[in-house]
Amino acid sequence: MFMQIFLPLNAGLHWYLAALDALKREVRILNSAPAVGPMDELDHALEAITAWFQQAEERIKQLPNPTNWPDFNVATWDKKTIKGLPTQKDGSSCGLYLLKYIMLWTGSKLSKTFSKKDIDMYRRQLAHDILNSDRNLLRKNQQPTRQRQFLTMKFLPKKERGPGRAPAVELHNRYGFRIDIRLKSTFSHFLNNSVCKQ
Repeated sequence: MFMQIFLPLNAGLHWYLAALDALKREVRILNSAPAVGPMDELDHALEAITAWFQQAEERIKQLPNPTNWPDFNVATWDKKTIKGLPTQKDGSSCGLYLLKYIMLWTGSKLSKTFSKKDIDMYRRQLAHDILNSDRNLLRKNQQPTRQRQFLTMKFLPKKERGPGRAPAVELHNRYGFRIDIRLKSTFSHFLNNSVCKQ
């Protein structure tokens, strides 16, 4: 059984990570915006995991390789907020920071640090990987006739996106769905120069 469990948690409009360390009986909180969260969602999640373990404990002990967790009462474990992590400077990157924390967390620290520039690059890479993934069933079922030319793009003029709204782009694909994305101008520039138009 795993000695570490990652819990992505949502505090309203903000995502952060809780990492359960079974050996030390600690819940480590990795938060890219320390001023926001955690709230009740962490306690509720830990209580639900504890209840599940209590129901499954006898069956777990009967497994060929039973767990060596010291106890299953994770709701009583110490909570520790990890300091000195890379933090976000905007209101929209928390999910990307959370994914980076999961990838780089060794159990006691990040295996390497990262910057806002790395997050901006990761945002683009993640969008590319999702759209071009073999697990993208829409793409798998209807391959476009020409490589990379499966998206058309239309930047929305100010009057269409409404007052005070972020710059936006509509992505239309050959599979019949539309994606509206609110973007920063630098990312809009990247897309405009990187995605093929029909």
